[in-house]
Amino acid sequence: MLSDPSYAKRWVKKLEWYKIMGLEPNGPENAKGERLVTSENRIDGAIDSAQIRQQVRDVFEL
Repeated sequence: MLSDPSYAKRWVKKLEWYKIMGLEPNGPENAKGERLVTSENRIDGAIDSAQIRQQVRDVFEL
């Protein structure tokens, strides 16, 4: 989806808002105990479910 310029522009704005809320993509919990987990589609729009599963394990230390 980030290959779509209009989507990418909106995503940058969302990231700015998340940072204001104390959230970093795939980072630690904020003061409220919230965490932001993100993933990216491949250029062809597909997702790699095994990679996402491992990412979740890494972020949550499972």
